[in-house]
Amino acid sequence: MNEQLTPEELEALNELLPPGRQTGDLREDLAEAARTAMRRRIDNSRWGGAVIAALHRDLQSWRQLEEVTGIPHATARRWATPPPGTEAS
Repeated sequence: MNEQLTPEELEALNELLPPGRQTGDLREDLAEAARTAMRRRIDNSRWGGAVIAALHRDLQSWRQLEEVTGIPHATARRWATPPPGTEAS
């Protein structure tokens, strides 16, 4: 099944879709792995923004947050602010 994948692609597939969940249909397995990656990206962005916002409330300084995390202060500020229309109801 995996003879068409590079070692890096196979590693990514196995990380996103463990071998026990793979169907043997490479196209379907890659599609499911891609859907998993997208779900994780959305969740990680939301969760990352929430913890950055909480850390900023504690530190009261975007520059200090940058010193503590290594995340550039402008990036952290944008990440901690949900895009308009996406706030939880």
